[in-house]
Amino acid sequence: MSDLASPTVLITGAAGLVGRALCARLQAQPSLQVVASDLRRPADDPGAQRFVAADLADADWSGLLREHRITHVVHLAAVVAAQAGRDADRIHALEVGGTQRLYRACVETGVRQFVVASSGAAYGYAPDLPVPVSEDFPLRPHPDFPYAAHKAEIEHWLAAQADGPRRLVLRLCTVLAPGRSTPVTALFEGRRILGLRGHDSPFCFVHFDDVAGAIAHGLATGAAGTYNVAGDGWMRLAEIAERLHKPMLQLPPGLLRGALRIAHALRLSGYTAGQVDFLAYRPVLDNARLKSAFGYTPRYDSRGAFEAWLRG
Repeated sequence: MSDLASPTVLITGAAGLVGRALCARLQAQPSLQVVASDLRRPADDPGAQRFVAADLADADWSGLLREHRITHVVHLAAVVAAQAGRDADRIHALEVGGTQRLYRACVETGVRQFVVASSGAAYGYAPDLPVPVSEDFPLRPHPDFPYAAHKAEIEHWLAAQADGPRRLVLRLCTVLAPGRSTPVTALFEGRRILGLRGHDSPFCFVHFDDVAGAIAHGLATGAAGTYNVAGDGWMRLAEIAERLHKPMLQLPPGLLRGALRIAHALRLSGYTAGQVDFLAYRPVLDNARLKSAFGYTPRYDSRGAFEAWLRG
């Protein structure tokens, strides 16, 4: 951010773990002003000089950016919709439409840099997915994962914009924080670990503080471009089960698909048969470009992030 005398950073989704960690990092730099934003003010302060309650759907972003003289925007706010068909239009309007409104306001008000958190899920879950997958691989989100589809749509839309600030897109793998449950860690928290016969089901992880570190590095260097954000390496599901000292139940993929198809049709489960692919074909993100071209090396590798989560 050396091109600006007194940069002011707006962080959306600032009440989340990554947002809080980023606020803490940026607050340590006396030359920066940090404006935190989320749907509502949290009970505990996320650590910014100023907080603004704002809804992605209808916030007056142009007015807010002008009022606070925002020079850089970090867009972390997101709706993680694991299942298709649940309030699909509303979630799309928030995720995609809200991001578009925010970006247009950045163009209108002369914001210098726009950093957005995307997801490795946008690569999709398919048998031909390379392990690991680089940023050059096309985005092919799975139709049963609206969150991934929204991230891909946002990326394609941003790439088509001719004007506006420098754009930095960070494709995150599974973000872990000590002791925090997520839809992915829920797979590890039962008495048994469910696996699929014939599939290694590799998982790559990144520590939440490394995500904040990557964003802070991107702000400090004024970077643009698209980068995978992941710790080195990955863990096979069998390794995870062994580390947790839990038995692994490996089912034939066809059997699980059939069971989910029936359960979904009978409204006994919100999960669809297509979501078997979520376990079978995991996108493992190649972080070589993050380290070489972007210039940031995560402190934790995938196993280290997992161990930190496990210790709680």
